[in-house]
Amino acid sequence: MNLDRRSFAKSLTGVAGSLIAGRTAVTALTQGTPASLARAQARLPPVKITKIRAFYPLNYDRNGPQAFPQSNMVVLVDTDAGITGIGQGGSPDTVRNVARSVIGKNAFDTEMIWQAAFMDGFYSPGKERLHALGAIDLALWF
Repeated sequence: MNLDRRSFAKSLTGVAGSLIAGRTAVTALTQGTPASLARAQARLPPVKITKIRAFYPLNYDRNGPQAFPQSNMVVLVDTDAGITGIGQGGSPDTVRNVARSVIGKNAFDTEMIWQAAFMDGFYSPGKERLHALGAIDLALWF
């Protein structure tokens, strides 16, 4: 259950008000405000990440001089809903390593995916891993 600060504060005032009014706290916590019910109904169903593809664009010279040492690799994140997100960056081995901990997760849980992928894996969370994670994160925002 996701609960932001405003909803948490409102639930506390509901509990305190119910205790003063003589109602039980359980009744106050189980009752949803119209706004929270509307948010729950408006949530999108989970969309699982099925595949992450990475490739270099055509006519890309991997060994040529670059003014800025950054990757031009394109990262595609495919979902079971048929949605494909596009990101840019990383290297094939770091994207492959980060993808291992991302595939199968809900594509709309971007913050949870970022935290889990940052902490997981073989590579330490350095600039190479962050570059690959940034490409996947960008693609998750569709």
